[in-house]
Amino acid sequence: MLVEKRFDTGEVVLNYVEGPDYGPPLLFLHEFTGRWQTYIPIINQFINRWHIYALDFRGHGASGKTRDKYGLRYHYNDTIRFISQVIKQPVYIIGHALGGRVALLLASNNPYITKTIVCGDIFLTFNLESETLENVYRFMADTLEETNSVEELMEVYRDRLGVDNETLMTLCKNYSMLDPNQLRFIADNMTDLDDPESYMFDYRPLELMKRVSCPLLLLQTEHGMMKDVDVEKALRVLSNGYHVKLLGLHHLLHHKEITSVVRAMNSFFEAFR
Repeated sequence: MLVEKRFDTGEVVLNYVEGPDYGPPLLFLHEFTGRWQTYIPIINQFINRWHIYALDFRGHGASGKTRDKYGLRYHYNDTIRFISQVIKQPVYIIGHALGGRVALLLASNNPYITKTIVCGDIFLTFNLESETLENVYRFMADTLEETNSVEELMEVYRDRLGVDNETLMTLCKNYSMLDPNQLRFIADNMTDLDDPESYMFDYRPLELMKRVSCPLLLLQTEHGMMKDVDVEKALRVLSNGYHVKLLGLHHLLHHKEITSVVRAMNSFFEAFR
């Protein structure tokens, strides 16, 4: 049974869910705009052999909001505190997109708390020409300031996203719980990797990977963000790197067909358990 709980970092109160203690701790970190519930289909495949934890990042889901303190370094600091004060032992981590980037930062800077990590469809290079993303985030912020009704958001995004109704409902529920200030802040502070207040501050994945010592699985989707040429570069610098490419899947790797996703994750974690 999963139980929702709260954790006060000292800066923001985070929402998380915890399962029964059936094994080592396995932490799920969601994508940008997501929340822990998007992992439910996958969590259910692991709950009988692991001690499950799944976190809502600040500004997402039922976690608290801050006026402007958003970005990778804040999510990273929140997660460090969560692991050290709640889980209190080294963890296995599944991170998708934003969650995968946070997992990579954790493993590269704190090898003593990461047993193994899965990075699901993360950017391995970051295009600083991000005007399109900035416009997307501003549009989302404008929309959420007008309504947080799931039904109305579905009408707004039905044609824009081009996904099935089940996925659309999940995504729009996630969107309805986002902090619009987060979206505006990120749109205005995204691309300067040397600015501590930038959303992507110091996110240089290939450099980070050189410092990762634990086993790391790059989980690539055929039609997602991770590109073959970048995967090859990453595997050259990782000292203990592994790779699975999920054919036919898109970036939303745990929203629809999860059989191959679960099989890849389970094989990896059981190998290093």
